[in-house]
Amino acid sequence: MKSTLTRNFLHRGLALALLVGGAMTGAGLARAGAISEVFDPAFGPVLPQLSYAGTFKFNVADSCFGSASGDYSLISTCGPITGHAQLTLIDNASSQSETKAFDLKIFSLKVLDGAVVGWTTNTSSNQSFNSLLAAGGNSFQFMYAGGLPVLTCLACNGSSDDAYGKYADFKQTVSHTNDAGLLTTTVVTLTPSGAPIYTPTTPVPEPGSMALMLGGLLAVAWLRRRKI
Repeated sequence: MKSTLTRNFLHRGLALALLVGGAMTGAGLARAGAISEVFDPAFGPVLPQLSYAGTFKFNVADSCFGSASGDYSLISTCGPITGHAQLTLIDNASSQSETKAFDLKIFSLKVLDGAVVGWTTNTSSNQSFNSLLAAGGNSFQFMYAGGLPVLTCLACNGSSDDAYGKYADFKQTVSHTNDAGLLTTTVVTLTPSGAPIYTPTTPVPEPGSMALMLGGLLAVAWLRRRKI
């Protein structure tokens, strides 16, 4: 008798734990929202054999910005947030590449219907990609401005002027999982004049949250079936 009661208690406790765990994840108690982004443009005519790609990741709570579309300064809400960047330069002729990793401070966010789609950061320190012939021995700096990545070649090819990467065939994908576990993916492309076009998907529950809650529901259904 005791072992049967114990088993029933453990089974029901497991089902309840799964349900509560899924609900907590869905309610945003697990962690602040996560942002990840990838991009892949070409540098342009100054260095025609060079292209660049990268990723940028950071966490930000929903309370740091509003649900309405617009630009939100983090200085007055949560303070600058640190994001982790990986920047890869690619020699198009040889397909060789070199990657640098560094952190950037995020000062403001661009929000579309409650989802983060872009940000503005400080400028990285000088980055050298000496293994790439197409980089021409130049130094580069990287930042985000107006929601878009900006790569600058410093005094490019011995010139006294800096050169900025162009956005040939530019495509940027931003994934934002908010505090409630809803994932919105926004694809960013550009008009011929360089203005960004934002194409978001319908928010969907994060796979981990869905799996946890589904496990709880199945456990409850199994217990109900046993009672019948």
